[in-house]
Amino acid sequence: MDSLEQIRHRLTIASDLSSVVRTMKTLAAINVTQYEKLVATLADYERVIAAGFRVLANHDQRILRQDSEEGDLALIVFGSNQGLCGNFNRHITSSALELLDRKRHVKIAAVGRRVVEQLGRADHDAFAVFSLPSSLEGIHACLRQPLCAIDSWLTDSGISKVTLVYHHMIDHARYEPVVMPLVPMSLEWLAHSEAEPWATNQLPTLFQEPAALRSHLVQQYIYVSLFRAFGETLRSENAARMAAMQHAEKNIDEKQHQLSLEYHRQRQEAITCELIDVVAGAEMLKSDNLPRNL
Repeated sequence: MDSLEQIRHRLTIASDLSSVVRTMKTLAAINVTQYEKLVATLADYERVIAAGFRVLANHDQRILRQDSEEGDLALIVFGSNQGLCGNFNRHITSSALELLDRKRHVKIAAVGRRVVEQLGRADHDAFAVFSLPSSLEGIHACLRQPLCAIDSWLTDSGISKVTLVYHHMIDHARYEPVVMPLVPMSLEWLAHSEAEPWATNQLPTLFQEPAALRSHLVQQYIYVSLFRAFGETLRSENAARMAAMQHAEKNIDEKQHQLSLEYHRQRQEAITCELIDVVAGAEMLKSDNLPRNL
C-alpha cells in the first residue's frame, strides 16, 4: 500500500498530465478548424477545374479520353509524423495493404514517418518517402516533392498509374480511408462534375487550344488533389489526436478520483489512529492517577 506522501506525489503527476492533455486537445481542436476551412476552399477550387473539363467535353468528348497504359501502380499512402493519434496510421496502412492484395505490380510511397514504420512491420518497404507538414503554411512546400516524383515516375520509372490513399473526415469525430485514382483521373469524379448544373445560362467558350487547356487542367487537378490529400490527412490526424486526448483526459480524471479517495481514506485512518492513541494515553494517565488519589 502506498503511503500518503506517495499518493500525494501521484496526484501531482496526474494533475500535471491532465494539464498537458487538455492543452494538446485544445491545439488539436484549433488545427481541425483550420483544416476544415482549407478543405472547403479546395472544394470550390475543384468545382472550377471541373467546370473547365466540362467546357472541354462540350467542345470535343475525345479530348477527355484517357488511354489505359500498361505499367506499375504507385500508391501514395498518407499517414502522420507524430503519435498520440490512436489507430490512425494502422488503419490507413491496412487499407493500403488490402489494395496490394487485390492488385499486381504495385509500389508504395509513404507520406509521414509513422506510416513508414507501419509498412515496415508488415514487411513492405516504401520505395519513396515524402515529408508531411506540421502546419497549414507548410503544405505548399511539401507538395513539391510528390509533384516532382510523380512526373519522374510517369516519365522514367515504368509507372503509369498513381493512386492516393488517405483519411477523409465523415463528421467532426469520425474518419475513414479514401482510395482516390490520381493518374489517370477518376472517371467517377468527371461523371459527378458533369451531373452538376451549369452556374449560368450562357454557353461556355474556349479561348485557347483544347490540348493546351487540357494539359493545364490536368496539372491543376493533380495539384489540388494532392493538396486535398494533405489537408484531409492533417485534419483527420488532429481529429484522431483530439479523440485520443479526450479519452486520456477521462482516464486521468478517473485515476485522480480514485487517488483522492484513497488519499482521504488513509488520511482519515491516520487521524483516527492518532485520536485513538491520544484517548488511550489520556485513559492510561487517568487510571494511573486513581490509586494516588485514594
